Amino acid sequence: VPNGTDGLTVKIISSNASCEAKFDGADYPATGPNVPAGYTLAIKKEGPRAFEMVQKLRGKALYTSLFSVSEDGKILTETDSENSAGERVKIIYDRSE
Repeated sequence: VPNGTDGLTVKIISSNASCEAKFDGADYPATGPNVPAGYTLAIKKEGPRAFEMVQKLRGKALYTSLFSVSEDGKILTETDSENSAGERVKIIYDRSE
């Protein structure tokens, strides 16, 4: 969800977490009943239609996600990496139907 002109409010449904962050790459604390102390998100733009989000626990990167939107705005691609395992997952959301 947009948060002003330079940030997002991120909701992580799996952990019932919420975080208001700016696109400056700084760590912002996540809140919620199941969120461990020291859990943060950092986001930064990666071009006009993409951004990177890093989920951290006490400063250590856990997951890195890249979100990009197609030029026509119909396809959102999410590429996730678990930092410790090095495994990557790609999810494609299609709004064209």
